[in-house]
Amino acid sequence: MDNISNHRTSALESVLAGAGVHVRNRDDVMQKVAAIAQDGPDKLLFLSDFDQTLTRYWVNGERGFTSYKVVEKSPLMSEDYREKARQLADKYHPIEVAVDMSLEEKTQHMVKWWEGNHNLMIGERIKRSQLKEMVANANIQFRDKCEVLFSELDSFNIPLLVFSAGLGDTLLEVFRQFSAVRPNLHVVSNRLVFDEAGVAVSHSHPFVHSYNKGKSPEQLAAVESFIVGRSNIILAGDSQGDPKMADSLPHTHHVLKIGFLNHDVKDRLDLYMDIYDIVLSGDCDMTVVNAVVQTVLHPPPYSLVSQ
Repeated sequence: MDNISNHRTSALESVLAGAGVHVRNRDDVMQKVAAIAQDGPDKLLFLSDFDQTLTRYWVNGERGFTSYKVVEKSPLMSEDYREKARQLADKYHPIEVAVDMSLEEKTQHMVKWWEGNHNLMIGERIKRSQLKEMVANANIQFRDKCEVLFSELDSFNIPLLVFSAGLGDTLLEVFRQFSAVRPNLHVVSNRLVFDEAGVAVSHSHPFVHSYNKGKSPEQLAAVESFIVGRSNIILAGDSQGDPKMADSLPHTHHVLKIGFLNHDVKDRLDLYMDIYDIVLSGDCDMTVVNAVVQTVLHPPPYSLVSQ
């Protein structure tokens, strides 16, 4: 801990002791932070999920939309599409979040869900030009203080790699409409394929779903050029599969995992404490994530100021 001042570590520890913050092993977390700080920003990668990790679970008193819900809930889509998409979600979402089913069992169901959803969108002949309006009218927002995180990472040229099982087309439009697109942003997600008229006719392969992020050769090839030498990772996610996003990335050294437990806290906290280093319960902002990042990036003397 010699390379982090006592003031900085005590400030971070104070944040980690806050309400809704659960730390599996405080000493281990502080040691990881110290090691990542010592190696410097050139070795760091910020790896994140998108839906309900960077975005809020509740927006204006209602469930926030995911990147797929942006399409599903849009009045530009037919009622037949919306009903069939709801049926798929009702069938497969309980499987996605089940705590008593293996990841191997879940995976085959996730592929069926993603394929069914994409085929519905293609059947609707969704247009690229519609995405901007869909996002503009959607109940979706970044978590409070995300802009602090995005700015901090960009100022140190640290890649923000988003592995998302959502719909990359709407995801990127959310970044655009919130003026959050920066040169360090890289997204690996599911994409629609549009013809010359801008109509969706196919989708990318293979699907990125909740339990294969960062595992396929296609995904690894897409990120290889900008993760070279980035052996330390701060990881943020909200699902049971997200902590494994970094498992197949080459030459990883220190990985600090931060999990957002948005709902069913009582039932799932023990599970999340087993798979994440830090668990944030409830629909919180990015204060804790920012405190970790700032502690890693700013040399002493340092004063942690609430952003």
